[in-house]
Amino acid sequence: MLEAPGENPGGFFVLQILVKSLTFYHIYGIIDIERSRGGEKMRKIILGNIETVDVHDEELWIGKTSIGRETEKAIEYCFTGKIYYFDYDYEEQKEKFDMSKEKNSSCWLPKSQIEINEEKGYISVPAWLVRKNILNEYILVEGPAKKDLDESVKKLKEIVKI
Repeated sequence: MLEAPGENPGGFFVLQILVKSLTFYHIYGIIDIERSRGGEKMRKIILGNIETVDVHDEELWIGKTSIGRETEKAIEYCFTGKIYYFDYDYEEQKEKFDMSKEKNSSCWLPKSQIEINEEKGYISVPAWLVRKNILNEYILVEGPAKKDLDESVKKLKEIVKI
């Protein structure tokens, strides 16, 4: 039970954290894209071209995800691209471009835990495996949250002039 800020000075802080968590889920459409696989929550991660931002609009990721090597029991999920970093300029009240770097990363995903849908451009992965491999930036955003994401990407691309 949350208490009013006057009754509990830390209560307001707890409420802020709760609101920020719900905002993260709304912005990234995670609630909309969860589906169950035998009781497990599944996430769709992008397979193909990707343009996305982190939850605070401080990073713009542009590149491509793909399936690299493959064994009998697992696939290698790869990202190749560039990450653009931004800082917030408090004097001008807007984001400013800081730097960029090339990024090549990969992780192994067990075939027994995932479902590959190359036709639709995604891989369904259990939520716990997304967290374990830090694949949040690759989550496929659908529904109303997609418009918000596209606007954020467009805004940051204009700052970098790409």
